[in-house]
Amino acid sequence: MHLITWCSRKQRSVSRSTAEAEFRSIADAASDVLWLQAILQDMHISLDTVPVIWSDNTSAVAMAANSVMHAKTKHVDLDLFFVREKVTSQHMQVRYVPAASQVAYALTKPISVALFQEFHHQLCVRKLSKVEEAREILELRNS
Repeated sequence: MHLITWCSRKQRSVSRSTAEAEFRSIADAASDVLWLQAILQDMHISLDTVPVIWSDNTSAVAMAANSVMHAKTKHVDLDLFFVREKVTSQHMQVRYVPAASQVAYALTKPISVALFQEFHHQLCVRKLSKVEEAREILELRNS
């Protein structure tokens, strides 16, 4: 099972570095992961694997794994401890994904046509005409 959440919203605070901003996003995603796990647990659905949060910022990924405090982390202490605790207890993982493989960029960044088509395919986006054709076929089968 692959659960994916993607959203865009303003952050609650001003970040002083890119790593801090990215790490706050990881903390928000970790919170969403825990919420989804609780819902699935209430429905008696267990996960086969540990959830993974993917980030294209190597500094933020390193902050999640490294228990050493850095100057970059002094403004995200609560988020830092929250995410690290979940990573060290193996409730989730934070991994690096290169920006060129970040599928969500098809929705947010100017990218090449070839890369857009690849991401388009990976997101399973279909033309509206194809969706309407499939719906018509289903309606004919059901009548």
